[in-house]
Amino acid sequence: MEIPEAGIVLFRGQSLSAPLLPKLVRKAPLNDVTSIERKMLGELRRQGPLVGEVNRPTDLELLAIAQHHGMATRLLDWSTNPLVALWFACTEPTSEHSGHIYVYRVYPENIEGERSGVDPFGLAMTRVFRPSLNSSRLAAQGGWFTIHPCMGGTFGYKALDEDPLHFLSIYHFEVPGTQKRAILHSLDLLGINARTLFPGIDGLVQHMNWVFSNDLPGML
Repeated sequence: MEIPEAGIVLFRGQSLSAPLLPKLVRKAPLNDVTSIERKMLGELRRQGPLVGEVNRPTDLELLAIAQHHGMATRLLDWSTNPLVALWFACTEPTSEHSGHIYVYRVYPENIEGERSGVDPFGLAMTRVFRPSLNSSRLAAQGGWFTIHPCMGGTFGYKALDEDPLHFLSIYHFEVPGTQKRAILHSLDLLGINARTLFPGIDGLVQHMNWVFSNDLPGML
C-alpha cells in the first residue's frame, strides 16, 4: 500500500489489532471519564514532586509525562520512527497473533505544540500533540501523541481509525506472527530494543531477559 506524501507521518505498533483508542477509555469508550482523569492528573501534580519528575506548567505537558510512565490518559502514543513502531508490534514474539502497524498521515494544521496553550480537556475534535523532548524516553521513542476528547452524547470517545475526520489518513499493516522473533533480532542489531527505548534500569533488565530467553526456556 502506497502512502501519499503529505504533512508528517507518524507510526504506531500494537501486538493486537484494536481500535486506536487511548488506554483510559479503551474498554468503555462511551463513558465520559473527564472528571476522573482530572482528579488523577491533580494527584500526579500534587505527589509527583516527591519523585522529582513532575514540574510541568500545563496539563498537556503533564499528561504526556503521565502517559509515558504508564498512567491511563486520553493520549495515544505515536512515534516518528517506523522501526520503533515495528518493535512494539513484535514485542510478543511467542504469540500466534500477527503484529500490527498503523501509519498516520498528519496535516500541519492539526498539530498542537507545547506552547499552544490548548486545554486537552476542552477540545472538540482529536488533535495531534508534538511534545518537547524533555525526557530520555520521549526522545528515544520519537514520541508524539493524539489527544482524544469526549464527543459527548452517544458518541463518547472516537477511535482515530473510526473518526470521519481522520480515518482516511490511517494505514494499517500486519506483521506475520512467524516473523516477529526474527524481526526483533534484526531491530536489536539496529539498536532498537528495550534497553534503548526505555532508558534506565527497567529497560535494561527487560532487554537482559530477552537476550537470555533462549537459555531460560519458558521464561518469555
